[in-house]
Amino acid sequence: MKSPSSPTSLDVARRAGVSRSIVSGVLNGSLSTMRVSAETRERIIAAAAELGYTPNPVARALRRQRSNVLGFVPRADRMTPYDSPVPFLLTVHLAQAGIQHGYHFVEASTESTRRHGNDDLVQFLQGRHVDGVVLDSPESAEEVARLIDRRLPVVQMIRPQPAVRTPSVMIDAIPGTTEAIRHLVACGHREIGFIGTNGHHIVDRSRLEAFQHVLQESGIAARPEWISLVENYNPDHGRQAAHAIFARESRPTALFITGDNLALGALQHLYEQGIRIPDELSVISYDDIFAGHLIPPLTSVHQPLQEAANRAVSLLASSIENGQAGVVDADTVSLPTHLIQRGSVRNLA
Repeated sequence: MKSPSSPTSLDVARRAGVSRSIVSGVLNGSLSTMRVSAETRERIIAAAAELGYTPNPVARALRRQRSNVLGFVPRADRMTPYDSPVPFLLTVHLAQAGIQHGYHFVEASTESTRRHGNDDLVQFLQGRHVDGVVLDSPESAEEVARLIDRRLPVVQMIRPQPAVRTPSVMIDAIPGTTEAIRHLVACGHREIGFIGTNGHHIVDRSRLEAFQHVLQESGIAARPEWISLVENYNPDHGRQAAHAIFARESRPTALFITGDNLALGALQHLYEQGIRIPDELSVISYDDIFAGHLIPPLTSVHQPLQEAANRAVSLLASSIENGQAGVVDADTVSLPTHLIQRGSVRNLA
């Protein structure tokens, strides 16, 4: 509630020499058919600045029948920062991007809502009067469709369900993975191993496919015994995958690992076995979240997670502003990855 001395939109109108409705339209972004010249707009903005007037965000939200709250549905397998650093960082970046767009996020606990029934998630979000929803790697098309059926604007991230058409933001693993394997080949490595997950989504498959493609274009035969695919990105699985590869008599000279958390587990096994990096083995990870803080700092494929969060919130805000609830005909935003070189690759050439 404004104090008696606080300036009002009427004060701004008097200072700028215009009507109160024009001030409201300019400062609240609610102009429809009303036309305002650039000179008048600048005069209103200057008057508001001189008086120290800012629109009341609560009143503006009520007028527009919005809560200025967005829902975030994280992926189901999120557990700890080192198990799932990508989902945790997305939470942070989305909150920051939301504030920049005038929104706050409320996070749905997928673990609790899914335990009781398919409609619990929808009921939770509708009970918070969210204006729209961001989903990180939704488990099924049905999960997305239930939200759309309730006329909620939706943006899918990272691993979208292609069967449901919504604005989506993905990160393209192919450029960074291709650059990483070509870097190893350029450094003279011909015996290269791979640790990744056995996920069936195109996002998971693309990393292995890019790895295999570069080996093929370089005339290098992929060794199946040096490719270890695990269930998820848990560090323990990275440790097990490294054990499976390096328990063999024949060992690679380089290793590409498709997640910093997998690399964390792999490095533990390599340390226990006395395998020094990069003297005896070159290692490149994927994510570049905490790769630079490991010992040694790892060369890593960088994922633009902050940009992905910014784009997701921007897409969702645009859908809300345009009144586009439900299915919208929108292209997928695909952000490229790239390689960050550090000291974990030895040049054999």
